[in-house]
Amino acid sequence: MAAELEEMEMEMVAGVAEGPEEEIADGFNPATPGIYGWKKRCLYFSLLLMLVLILVNLGLTLWIVFVLDFNVVGGPLGLTVEAGVQTSSVRALPGRDLTLEARGGRLEMVGGDGGLKIEGGFTGGSEGVEISSNADMSLASSTGSIVLSSSSILLNNLPITDTSTSDTVMEVCACSSGKLYLAPALSPQGCQDDNGICSS
Repeated sequence: MAAELEEMEMEMVAGVAEGPEEEIADGFNPATPGIYGWKKRCLYFSLLLMLVLILVNLGLTLWIVFVLDFNVVGGPLGLTVEAGVQTSSVRALPGRDLTLEARGGRLEMVGGDGGLKIEGGFTGGSEGVEISSNADMSLASSTGSIVLSSSSILLNNLPITDTSTSDTVMEVCACSSGKLYLAPALSPQGCQDDNGICSS
């Protein structure tokens, strides 16, 4: 029994002595620095996961750009703002239309003491357009004409020459200054008697 134990110990010592020489002969040096085992697998998995995430990110970005039709100038949907916008000027690019739209709500443009200036065309939606001012409001055309076209045009709060009349039919009269007033249509004087409205 003792002889067998001594023989096993000798074999183990011989195996330990021969192991490094065989490993070095195979080209593997246990002292070579590096990452081995589960750490290496974890590093490769992390790099692969990051590569997949970058590709998915890039793909989604390109998909959004193509779906929303973005380009260097912008997209067809323009700028969407949840709250108000305060700016000194809003202009379209040369040759392009400028559209201000409030979907399902009111579009309100307010000018300060300098007023509100709209050049070019102005088109209202199906809900109607309301333009109001606390001071004077003027519509001016330097070369063309101003056209009011509708099935019903209302001129509210115009002064009336004879406030005691009960006539419901009035005619619209104009002073030489362009000021408008109402006169009873059945009155013999009609627009000839302005009752001091044009001079005030």
